[in-house]
Amino acid sequence: MFTLVVLGAIAGLLTVAEHRRRQDDGGQRGTVEVTGCAFASYAVHGDIYRCGGTFTADNQTFTIPYVAFSNAGRLATGRRVAVSVAGPAATTATEVSESRARLIITLGGALLLAAVLAVVWTLWLRARAATRPSPTDRR
Repeated sequence: MFTLVVLGAIAGLLTVAEHRRRQDDGGQRGTVEVTGCAFASYAVHGDIYRCGGTFTADNQTFTIPYVAFSNAGRLATGRRVAVSVAGPAATTATEVSESRARLIITLGGALLLAAVLAVVWTLWLRARAATRPSPTDRR
C-alpha cells in the first residue's frame, strides 16, 4: 500500500510540473502595472485579491488598457507584475511564477519520494531475507 501511495505522489508531482510548464509556455508574456486591488476571498494561507492594471507585452507589440488577475495579497499601486495573457483582446491575465524554481522543487520532491521508496524496499527485502531459513539450516 505504501508503494502505491508514494508512486501516486510521484506521478502527481510530475503531472503538476508538466501542467504548469505548459501553462507558462502558453499566451503572451508581459507585465502589468498595478492600478489597484480589491479583496476577493479568504484562503487558508492568506487573503486573495483581484488586482488589475495596464498590460504591456514583453516584445512591446501591444498594450491592453486594463487586465485583471488574482493575487495572494494586496499589491501596491504602481508595482509591476509578470503575467501572461491570451492575446491583445484579453481581459484577464495569469500571474507568471518562477517556473524554474517551481520545477526544481517539484521534481526534487518527486526524486526524494523515489529515493525514500527505494530505501524502504531495500530495507524490506533485507528484513525478509533475514527471516527466511537458509538452505543449509534444513538439514
